[in-house]
Formats: sequence, structure tokens, C-alpha cells
Amino acid sequence: MIVSAFIFYSVYCRLRVFNGIVENSGSQVTEYVLMYKSIVNSLERAKGHLSLLYTFALILRLPELVATTYISLLKIKINYEHDEAYNQILRNFYTMYTFILLTAPAVIAGSVAAAVGDLRVIIHERLLLERDEDYIPELELFLSYVDGRPMQYMVFKIVPLDWSLPVIIFNICISYQIIVVQITNFIWCSR
Repeated sequence: MIVSAFIFYSVYCRLRVFNGIVENSGSQVTEYVLMYKSIVNSLERAKGHLSLLYTFALILRLPELVATTYISLLKIKINYEHDEAYNQILRNFYTMYTFILLTAPAVIAGSVAAAVGDLRVIIHERLLLERDEDYIPELELFLSYVDGRPMQYMVFKIVPLDWSLPVIIFNICISYQIIVVQITNFIWCSR
């Protein structure tokens, strides 16, 4: 997960530098297209491996996150002793660590998509300010290329890698907490 976060962050940094180049330099649209294409292709090459790693991490870490949260809530309900407070604090930190580990690559991937949105704004501004009629079709072509490859990623076309993933994981944890509480209440009441 840390590797995928690092990869997305490096692409984000490259896009930020690229946006500055497009915003401040002259009319080299063919070079812009090639530079953007190389950035997108570098992330596309790693996409299959990242999807596989992220899927395994979600499958293995989500039940652990739900179970750890449930145990924490159960300990709070039972009014645990002060001797167990240290273990409870560590368990809560571990739960937060797992949550951050699962969501950090998605948040950074959302930043990559936002940087591409900023690039679109820069190109539109250049189109509005451009006076050379021969240069406008090249900028429009570059804009259509950026629109065609927007750098929005999903894990196996199911889980979006953007800022909505932390909310999705949080919703899953809450839903399963409700299910576990209902099942345990049913079992305890039937005894």
C-alpha cells in the first residue's frame, strides 16, 4: 500500500511540474502531448499490479478493520478496567493506521485526478487568451487528448481510487458493525 501511495504521489508531483510548464511556456503543444502521454503511460504500466495489490489489501484488511473496531466498541460497552486502557489505546491507533494505510493511495490518486482537472483549466485559459489562429487547433487537440485520458482509476473497474474511497470504507465498517451487533444481540437474547 505504501508503494502504491508513493507511485501515485510521484505521478502527482510530475503533473504539478507539468502544469507549471504548460502554464508558463510557449507554443510547444506536440511536446506537451508527448510529455502528458509519458506520464499517463508510466501509471498505466503499474496499474495492473497496483489493482491486484489493492484488491488483496482491501480483502485482507477490511475484515480486520471491522473486527478491531467491534472489539474496541465492545470493550467500551463492558466498561473495561484501567489496566486494559493501554491495550485499548494501542488497538485504536492500529485501527487508525489500517484505515490510513487503506485510504492513502486513493486520496493521492484523487489528487492526481484533480491535477488533471487543473491542467484542463490551464489549457482552456490558454485557448481563451491565444491570438495565433494556427496554434488554437493544436491546443484543442491537446485538450481532447487530456479529456480522453483523464487519469481516473478504479480497482478492477469496481472500487474507485479517489477521495470517495475513505467514505466507502467507513460506510462498509459501519454497516458491518450494525450487522455484527444485531447478530450478537440475537445470539445473546436467544440464550
